[in-house]
Amino acid sequence: MTFSRNTRSGHLYLPPQPSIRLITDIFAFCSREVPHWNTINVAGYHMREAGCSAVQEIAFSFSNAIAYLEAG
Repeated sequence: MTFSRNTRSGHLYLPPQPSIRLITDIFAFCSREVPHWNTINVAGYHMREAGCSAVQEIAFSFSNAIAYLEAG
C-alpha cells in the first residue's frame, strides 16, 4: 500500500526503496506467522479514481506487482 500510495498521490511518504523493503518485510513475517492470510491485493482502481486511464491503471498495477516480485 505504501508504494502504490506514493505513486498515486505524487507525494513521497517514504522513499521507494524503504517502502518496498517495508512491504517485503511484512510479506516475510506474514508468510511465517499467518501463512493462510492474503498479505496483498495488487489493484489499480485507486489510480483510476485519481484520474488515470484504464491502460495506465493496468500499467501501474503490473509495475507495482513486478517491483514487489523483484524485491522479494
